Amino acid sequence: MRAKKKDANMTEETKTAQNVVDMMGQAIDDENVIELLDNKIDIVTAGLDRYLRKQLKKHVSRENSAIISDYSLIQKNEMNLSETYRSTTLSVLSVFCKALHNKSFLEITRSDILSYLDSLRKPEAIDPLHKWIGSYNLKRECFAKFFKWLYNPDITTKDRPIPHILKDIPRLKRKEQSIYLPSDLWIKEEDLIFLRYCPCQT
Repeated sequence: MRAKKKDANMTEETKTAQNVVDMMGQAIDDENVIELLDNKIDIVTAGLDRYLRKQLKKHVSRENSAIISDYSLIQKNEMNLSETYRSTTLSVLSVFCKALHNKSFLEITRSDILSYLDSLRKPEAIDPLHKWIGSYNLKRECFAKFFKWLYNPDITTKDRPIPHILKDIPRLKRKEQSIYLPSDLWIKEEDLIFLRYCPCQT
């Protein structure tokens, strides 16, 4: 009775995500499944920093690692991703998992996401140029793409709707047009020194 009641209260969006998690989480403790997961992690982290492989194998739960790995493979097929983009995505999702103590992606709430993003804020005294906003927006964008896929894996990328847990979480705007100060730029004398020693191609 309990299970039926739970299913009755689930939205279609949540049911879709539940099916994905159930499919990926089946027999997750089976030795063959663990070996397959390790191989999949090796594939998605190939050419990237070993740190990412270690995170997915040792510090992220198997269920979440399986989901992240499948998402990375699907992204690779849907878009021609650079190594930097793949690395950033894997890193953001891994850190997010650890921050939420490996809570299942399906159980993550809007409040969890808002609290995590809010933790990225830094006071003016520490970050007067508001560089934290760049990190905030990067992670928000990563979460948006990931949870769009998690809740609607069978829909094409451009048609996936924003899930309820991410609605009305806008990008933040920075007041500064540039994060660089005038003192960060080279003066004329430094330009001349660079040009003097820079090998010219003819």
